[in-house]
Amino acid sequence: MNSKSYIHVISSCATPLLSERPYQMLQQDNAPIHVSKETMAFLQANQVGLAEHPPYSPDLNPIEELWEILKSQIDPEQYKTYDAFVDGLRVIWDMIP
Repeated sequence: MNSKSYIHVISSCATPLLSERPYQMLQQDNAPIHVSKETMAFLQANQVGLAEHPPYSPDLNPIEELWEILKSQIDPEQYKTYDAFVDGLRVIWDMIP
């Protein structure tokens, strides 16, 4: 993914939601595509508020722990098709408390 594709995702998914909820902010880390001049200009032009994120903090995103659970409990080699793999991920996801 590059800045251009990231901006496309933000403009098609996050910007419409955030415009309906002006009290909410976008949380992103300091990945290069998140802090590029193009991305920052887009966010400013569209008045997207950003949650502060320290540059060298541990990952504060709780979804990362869920990805670790999924990766540790699935063996991609056992699935013959992409759809079967996605179904396997869903089964594991549904078992997470």
